[in-house]
Amino acid sequence: MATSKQPVFPQPPLEIGVPNYPTPSVPDFYTKSGHIILVVKESTNKGPYNPKPLDGSVTYTGRDANKWPSTLYLVHQAPTADSEYVYNTYANDRTLASQDPWNYGITYSSENPSYPIYTRQYIVPRSEYDSVALGQVDPVFGGTARIVKQEMAELGEDNKLRSRYVVVQRVYESIPGPTLAGLSLQEFGVANLVQGIVAPDSTFTPDENTISAQLDPVDSSKSKLSKLVYDSTQTLNSYQYDEDLGLVVHTTKEIIPQGTSPVDPPDGLIYYKDEPVNAYQTIRIQSKISALPEPRVEYKAQTYANPNLLFSFGGSYNRLPNDGGAIHAYWLPNMVAKRSYITTWRHETTFQYGQPSEPADTLFDPVTVNVYYDGYFIHVNVPDCLTNPDLHPSIELTADPYYGDWYERYIIPATTISADDYLALAGSYQQVSYEVDYWKANIWRVTKQFVLLK
Repeated sequence: MATSKQPVFPQPPLEIGVPNYPTPSVPDFYTKSGHIILVVKESTNKGPYNPKPLDGSVTYTGRDANKWPSTLYLVHQAPTADSEYVYNTYANDRTLASQDPWNYGITYSSENPSYPIYTRQYIVPRSEYDSVALGQVDPVFGGTARIVKQEMAELGEDNKLRSRYVVVQRVYESIPGPTLAGLSLQEFGVANLVQGIVAPDSTFTPDENTISAQLDPVDSSKSKLSKLVYDSTQTLNSYQYDEDLGLVVHTTKEIIPQGTSPVDPPDGLIYYKDEPVNAYQTIRIQSKISALPEPRVEYKAQTYANPNLLFSFGGSYNRLPNDGGAIHAYWLPNMVAKRSYITTWRHETTFQYGQPSEPADTLFDPVTVNVYYDGYFIHVNVPDCLTNPDLHPSIELTADPYYGDWYERYIIPATTISADDYLALAGSYQQVSYEVDYWKANIWRVTKQFVLLK
C-alpha cells in the first residue's frame, strides 16, 4: 500500500522563486527594502548536480530577480531524495537597524513594570558582526535602557541561514533599576535595607544615618548598590540608681555626625564620651543628673576633750603655832577638771556646683589660759583652763605682829568663753571644723563637723 509523505520543501514551479517573509519588514514594490527568503526549485536534468559554494559568491539571477531586493545570496541547497530536483534557498542581508522596531522581548526587573528589560535577537551576516560598548542606549525606547549583555551564536544546524548568518543577542536593562526595600531593626531605630542596580560609575556618600553601604561592580555596564540607612534615629535612654550619689542617673546614647563639636559640660553632666564609629558617624554618650545630691547628716562616735573649767577660788590661812606666828595660806579652786571622753560627732554634708568660697563659719575653739602664780602667800597652778571673769585671789594684813602691813593679789586672766558659758553648752552641738573638697563633675562637697559637748 502506497503511503504519502509530507514534503520537506515547498513545491514551487521550476525556477520560479517562492518568497518567504521571515520578519515584519516586508519588501514593497518601490524600495524593495525588506527581509526575504527565496526558495527556488531547479531540475537536475540539465546536467549532473554540482553543489554550489555558500560563501556569498552565488547570488540569485533568476528571471524574476528584479522583483526582489537586490543581492539575494545562496545560503542553502538541498536535493530531493530522488535527486531529480534541488531546492536552493536565497536570503538578503539584514541590518540591525532594520530589525530594531519589532525585534524585542520584554521582561521586568524585579517584576516591576516601570523597569523593563528589552531582549533583542538579530540575524546578521557573520562577517559583519561586531560588538558594541556596553552602556549604549536602546535604539528604540531610549530612556534609561542600557545595553548590559551581548553575545553572538551560530544558528542551529537545521537552519537554512546557518552558512552566512549568525544570531546576535543584545539585552537592554533599565539602569538604575528598581530598589528592593526592606526594614531592619537596628540599635537606634528602624532602618531601610535598600538594594538596586545602578550605573557602573555611580557613587554613594554615607552620612550619619548610614549603617552600612556597599557598591559592588557586576560588570562593566552596571553595579549593585546595597545600603542600610536609618530614616531617622532615636536617642536611647537608660536610667540607673547611683548609690554614691543617691540619685537616678539618666544616660543618653545617640548618633551624631562625625566632626561635631564636643559638648561644653553643663552642670549635672557626670559622664561624657564621643566615640567614633567610622568617618561619618560618632556615638555620643552622656550621663546626667537632674539635681544635686540631697544634704547628708552622719553621726560617728569619737573622742573629744574638755579643758579645765575654773569657776572661782576659795582661800584661807592660819598661823603656825611653832613658827613664831608665821601664817600658812592655802587656795582651793572651784573647778571641773579637764577630761577626754567619747561623744557624738555630727557630719553635715552639702553639695554645690562650682568651687565655693571659704566658709565664714565661726568655729568653736575656746582659747584656754594657764593660771600660774607663785607668790608669797598665794600659790596657784591650774594649766589649760577656761576661767570666769573677775577672779583675783588676794590676802591683806594690817599691823600684823609678824608681817606688819601686807597686801598680795593675783588677777587671773579671763578667757573669751568663760567657764560658766562653756558649762552651759553641755548637751549642745558645736561646730569644730569643716572640709571643702572637689567631688566630681564640677560638684563640690562641703562637710561640717559638730561635736556634742558633755
